[in-house]
Amino acid sequence: MAHDLLAKGYIDENFTLYCSDYHGIAISVSAMNFILHCVQTDRADHRFRFDDPASIDAVETEMGARFLDGESVFNIEVFDHYLPTHLQRLDTALDKLVVRAGTDASFIDGYLTYSASRDLLVSQLAPRWKGVFVHLVENAPKSMGVSRKRCNSILLRVSSGLQ
Repeated sequence: MAHDLLAKGYIDENFTLYCSDYHGIAISVSAMNFILHCVQTDRADHRFRFDDPASIDAVETEMGARFLDGESVFNIEVFDHYLPTHLQRLDTALDKLVVRAGTDASFIDGYLTYSASRDLLVSQLAPRWKGVFVHLVENAPKSMGVSRKRCNSILLRVSSGLQ
């Protein structure tokens, strides 16, 4: 029977993921889908929606560095979840954003457009990326509404963190 299931494609490399419990808890459908479609393929989906913040933690518990150091970490909900409370988990991702900023700022721009924590991201990028304010003024999405007041408030947050 197992041979027939394999031959007909019903059992594949993810079979154990489809029917497993992880670390004593069942992994959510959104976490499983994220693992299958983003983490395993090392692909970013900036707008993937999780059913609950605990699903993001479940992905991290299950996939560890493969998730946090890979492309799949570039998700707005993941950054919203980790930026305020577990910033160190995003260290590698933040460094990658800075390296890519000159050629591919799509995640940065998406985050600035769709996240309520945009100022927190900018305040974390500023010490790493000298061009962050130039990007905000010259290249950031118009829908973000960058103003002198917003830049000043971000500068104050960054400067207070440097002392």
